[in-house]
Amino acid sequence: MMDLFSFLNYMFCQDSEACRQQLNTQTFSVVPLDNQYGLIEWVENHEVLKSCIMKTYLSHSIEGLPEKQLQSLMTCQSNLTREQRIHIFENQVLSAFPPILSKWFSSHFPHPMQWFAARAAFAKALAVMSIVGFVIGLGDRHGENILLNKDTGSVLHVDFSSLFEASTRLQIPERVPFRLT
Repeated sequence: MMDLFSFLNYMFCQDSEACRQQLNTQTFSVVPLDNQYGLIEWVENHEVLKSCIMKTYLSHSIEGLPEKQLQSLMTCQSNLTREQRIHIFENQVLSAFPPILSKWFSSHFPHPMQWFAARAAFAKALAVMSIVGFVIGLGDRHGENILLNKDTGSVLHVDFSSLFEASTRLQIPERVPFRLT
């Protein structure tokens, strides 16, 4: 994947508009040791998206749902109609976990120009990886497979084990064709 991302970065630089907008995919070094194991570069100044969000919830005294209750809601979903699932999501999950990422950006980038640059870096990285992820069938995108750069606001994706729509063939398959996490 890092070789593919490096090639995509080269292609982005060949396009004048993509180069002007500084579109790219963030890469890191990987040394494969066999088909399943390898060494991965430690990337400085990044934090797991879930951790950023949970810390921000705590700093704003938002407790969310207890883990057991959240898991219970998720496991009973298969027996419910679509309308019932939407009702539970809107009335229990969304009310317990309001959108808060903007508050993380405000607290980490307090100066308006820093905030604007971080928001732009986040949006560009998210857009590029959303498109690339859709094209290569990247699944398993969740708050622990996406890291935020604490200096720039950009995102870094990790864990590329669910490529080429592999997550649609799991015991409980992902059915979402496009993952805009």
